[in-house]
This record gives sequence, C-alpha cells and structure tokens, in this order.
Amino acid sequence: VGGTDRLGGLCGKNNSYGTISNSYATGAVVCDDYLGGLCGLNNRHSEILNCYATGAVVGDDYLGGLCGENDHSTIANCYATGRVTGSNWAKGGFCGENDGGSVAGCFWDTQASHTGTSDGGTPKTTALMQTHSTFTDAGWDFVLEAANGQMDYWYMPPGDYPKLWWQYPLPQDTDFSGAVDLPDLRKLCEEHLIKAGDLPN
Repeated sequence: VGGTDRLGGLCGKNNSYGTISNSYATGAVVCDDYLGGLCGLNNRHSEILNCYATGAVVGDDYLGGLCGENDHSTIANCYATGRVTGSNWAKGGFCGENDGGSVAGCFWDTQASHTGTSDGGTPKTTALMQTHSTFTDAGWDFVLEAANGQMDYWYMPPGDYPKLWWQYPLPQDTDFSGAVDLPDLRKLCEEHLIKAGDLPN
C-alpha cells in the first residue's frame, strides 16, 4: 500500500463508531503519516478487536505495527509483528500514538519489529509471541479452552503466532495439533456413533 497518509494494510481510517474484528493484514504500508500494519487511524469511539498485522510499516510520523494512531477509541486482543521504520517521532511496534484511547490485551514482537517502544501494547520476544499462555493469560479466547469464553476466536499453530479460527486449513483436525491423526479419527467415530444412535431402528 502506498500513498499520502492515513493508510493501513487493511483500512486507512476506522471512523465514528466503526468496528474492525476478526481480521488480519500482511502487506507492507509505505507512506508519510498515520500508518498502521492494519489501520492508519482508529478514530472517534471506534473499535479494533481480535486482529493482527504482520506487514512492515515505513513512513515519517504516527506509525504503528498495528495502528498509527488510536484516537479516543478501543483496541483489544490484537498483535503486530511487522518491522516499523520512521524518520521522525510517534512510532511504535504496536501503536504510534494512543490519544485518550484504550489498548487492552495487545502485544507486539520486539525482535521482528526492531523496536522496543510503543504507545500501548505489551512488548514480547518472538519466543513469547509464539507461546500459547502469553495470550490466554491475557484473556484471549482460544479453541479448546473455556476459561476465556466459548467464541473460539483464535488457535495457535505449533511454532507460530496465533491465527484466527477461520484461517484453519484442516477442519478434520479437531484437536488443532497440526495434523489429522488418531485422536481426530477417534472423535469422528464417536460422533458418528452418537448420530447413529439417534436414528430410528
């Protein structure tokens, strides 16, 4: 993505009670000001929920791995891993500037972003960003756990960052182990027997 300002890998400006949820962006964003790996400007009581960005962000001011500026709005349960490069000020691995907004349960990879600063979010190493408990301890709702809710927004591939549940490539992998194996076959057989038992004789 390239242009002048207020650009993001997914959305340039999320404005006036807008909501971005269960989404991600991977493309690089190169411009001047108000740039984010996902959203350039989250503004006027808007929300970004359960999202992530991995693309590089390159510009001047108000740069963030996920959001350039969060202005009186909310970002929750999101992360960023992209490298952030800026020539001036207000840049961060997660958010360039958080102006009167809320950033809760969010993280950025300090090694991948090449920056240890952000106006909002919690810094983590790559190893911790690929650790399940980093996110469940912050209240993220994953598959195969009930403590943080039943919506199952996220899953954790082995040796990788969290992904959104709808990205999962193997629907038969019921235990999210990364392979369709005997436990999955066992569950499939159990479900088949239960359904068969409900059929009339």
